[in-house]
Amino acid sequence: TRINTKVIGLVSKPVSHSKGPLLHNPTFRHVGYNWIYVPMLVIDLNEFFRVYSTPDFSAFSVGIPYKEAIIGLCVKVHPLAQRIGVVNTIVRSPNDGEMVGNNTDYLEALSGKLFVLVGAGRALAFGAKIKGARATIFNIDFDRAKLLARAVSDEALHFEDLRRPDYKLVFDGVYNPRKTRLLKEADGAIVVSGVKIARKFMRVMERF
Repeated sequence: TRINTKVIGLVSKPVSHSKGPLLHNPTFRHVGYNWIYVPMLVIDLNEFFRVYSTPDFSAFSVGIPYKEAIIGLCVKVHPLAQRIGVVNTIVRSPNDGEMVGNNTDYLEALSGKLFVLVGAGRALAFGAKIKGARATIFNIDFDRAKLLARAVSDEALHFEDLRRPDYKLVFDGVYNPRKTRLLKEADGAIVVSGVKIARKFMRVMERF
C-alpha cells in the first residue's frame, strides 16, 4: 500500500464469502480515498486484537460470529449499539486512538405492521422496534428467541410453528447466494435479496 494508506480490516470467520472488498475498494478508488479494505480470517478474537490493536488499522468491520463478543474489546460503545448488544463497525478515535464500537445493521431493517424475524438477529429486531413495527421472532434455539423477544418487548414462537402465510414482502439478509431458498419459496410475495443490504456499506463508510 501507499504511504499513509488508511487500512480497514474485516474481522470474520469465515471471511472468504464476503463481498465487502468488492464493494468498498472500487468505491474508495472512485472517490479518490487512499484507503484499502482487507478481509481477515480471525480464529481467536482476543489474540487478534492483541496483535493488531495498533494505529496501522483505522477501523474494522465485524462479521459473524464476533458481533456480540467484540463489545468487550471496545473501549467505548455507542449507546444504541450497547442496547442492541451487537457491534458491526469499530472506528479508531483520531483523538486518543481508542476503539469505538457502533452498529449500522439496524438501519436496513424493514418496518411494517408485523415484522417476522427468522433467526435471532438483534440488529434487525431492534431496528423493527425503533421503526414502530411489531416483531414475531422464530429461532431454532427457542430460549435465545425468548431472550431477544423480551429485550424488544415482542413475541417469540417455536421454529417449528413457522409457516409462511400470505406475506406481502419477504426479505433475506443473506447476499451470497443472491437468491436463497427462502426467496425461492416466497412465491407471490415481493422478495428483497440481501444484495439490498449493500446500502449498509455506504453507511459503514460514513463511520470510517
